[in-house]
Amino acid sequence: MIVELLNDSATTDGAGGGQWVVTTTAEAMEPVLAHRWEGTSLALKKPDGSWGDWVNLQGPQGVRGPAGSVSAEGYNLDIVFSALQRDWNNKNFDGNNLNGITIWPLEGSVSNTSFKNSRMKNVHLQSDFLNCDFSGADLLFDDTGATSFVDCNFKGANLFIIKQNWKTQNDEVVSWKEYLKINHFGDSLSFTNCIMPDGSQLTYD
Repeated sequence: MIVELLNDSATTDGAGGGQWVVTTTAEAMEPVLAHRWEGTSLALKKPDGSWGDWVNLQGPQGVRGPAGSVSAEGYNLDIVFSALQRDWNNKNFDGNNLNGITIWPLEGSVSNTSFKNSRMKNVHLQSDFLNCDFSGADLLFDDTGATSFVDCNFKGANLFIIKQNWKTQNDEVVSWKEYLKINHFGDSLSFTNCIMPDGSQLTYD
């Protein structure tokens, strides 16, 4: 078998490529191609027993590709890792399905994370949200925990809240506008300095 070896980055000046004769196991009882490595450089032993020049086989570093997410069987592993590690800060979950998930960060709050155009129905919140973007998202939150949204953007979102009726002890789904009109007690959701789904600015909770 003949191997073409082109040397364009050898450590020895004047080194060139050429043809090397290699005897494979299909051609002999045992291979006769001897070689040695030094880092990413390879040297082959010549038929006369001398060693050829070192050839660096490492190419130049390619251009860094865009950031992406890993999915398996339809699940975004970035979401799985955030839930397992309880790290939700400075993330981008735009357009993702977070239905049914519990958001419970170690720090007690989620900051600077984008959920634009995501699906977040029946999400259980155990944190505050600071400077997060929910614009265009499909949202259905429960109010069983004391959760504050501060400096968040809900513009264009479908925002509904599961509210417990203290008289009937049953849950009911209400729009965000209806929710803000309810004189509720105990734990609840609050909105401070947020852009609401209709584009209005809510400056108080």
